[in-house]
Amino acid sequence: MPSRTGRAFHKYLQSLRIFFNLDTMDIPKIPPQETKALAQTKKNAPAAAKKPRIVVLPEKKTFLVQPNRVTYTIFSGFTLNQLKAFAVIMLNLQEAIKLDMNDGDFTQLSLFDKFEQSIKFELSLKDIAKSPSAYRDVKEAINGISETNVKIPVQDASGRKFHVSTSLITALIPDVADYNSTISIKIEKSIAEYLVEVPKGKNGAEQYTRYMLEVALAATCIYTIRIYQLISSWKKSGGFKMSYLEFRKLMAIDEAKYSKYSDFKRKVLKPAQEDLYEKADCWFNCDLKDFKTMERNSSGNKELYLNFKVITPQYKETMLKQRSNVVNLLSNHFNFKDADLKLIAHILDNDNIASDVIVMKIVKISEAIESSYKTSKPVKDKKAYGLQSLLSNDWQK
Repeated sequence: MPSRTGRAFHKYLQSLRIFFNLDTMDIPKIPPQETKALAQTKKNAPAAAKKPRIVVLPEKKTFLVQPNRVTYTIFSGFTLNQLKAFAVIMLNLQEAIKLDMNDGDFTQLSLFDKFEQSIKFELSLKDIAKSPSAYRDVKEAINGISETNVKIPVQDASGRKFHVSTSLITALIPDVADYNSTISIKIEKSIAEYLVEVPKGKNGAEQYTRYMLEVALAATCIYTIRIYQLISSWKKSGGFKMSYLEFRKLMAIDEAKYSKYSDFKRKVLKPAQEDLYEKADCWFNCDLKDFKTMERNSSGNKELYLNFKVITPQYKETMLKQRSNVVNLLSNHFNFKDADLKLIAHILDNDNIASDVIVMKIVKISEAIESSYKTSKPVKDKKAYGLQSLLSNDWQK
């Protein structure tokens, strides 16, 4: 018969089942195992668990909304400054976008009323670059946008896919600029409508991307803004999968550039990850085990896919809370000390191992210990048994 301590422990486990949504899972029993020596394990112990970094978001938060079709537009040849300037252009269209999302007629806004075939607004240089020393680069970036074509994805009624190749803006740029200088931006009305209108589903406006202007403007890598917008469009879903070739095409990366995945990861993914990781309202981790997988595509051929898990501060906070519960469980009911927790730091610190999976393993360990008391070989050292079981588990499965 289980002791009072055992009953209390199982009551605690039940509360954890509820917390981790384990109460409906069938957790099988495992047969008793012999307790193994830990000498070799301690000798090869991994480094101590790292303290979780604090998520630091920009002090000022200006959220922009844009149609998903803009997010998936291929900005071929754009520089980092041009992408930042385009984000500020989208800032000037926010009133029209939000009105359209709420079923309003954005064409009635003064922005659209003044000109018959185009819209026009003033773009402040200080909105793009804080330092006057950067204004020259900004002017060149705007000039580049007016001369560079973008590929806008479209499809006809039958589903056939095309793209429209066009320049986005016409710009009147001052030769000499200071803190108060502005650039006059003119956008053809058909292009403006493309940038503003958000496709709607049965629940209203659904196909849009919401991202933070300050994060885009702080980017140091040319691919950060595009990747940030892309993962922002999937934030509610928690992640997405995209073929490696399709992703490269969306990032406007030439076929001959970064032909090795290792170079692609080092030059494209890692710098963008560093720009965003715990500094934005969402980020990703390309170092996760299953980030890239080889799968069969719709044609049955093997193809490389990228699996983006979109991480948010809220997700991070929940994960840390769950990990804290795991640590408390091990400390209170298996008498784990700091030295023991250090031995499993590589498990607790691994974002690719879900907390509920760790808890399920602990439940199995507990049940195995309870079962051993009915045999001729009961577990004598619960902590040693639990530690060895956690260390010997194949966490990759």
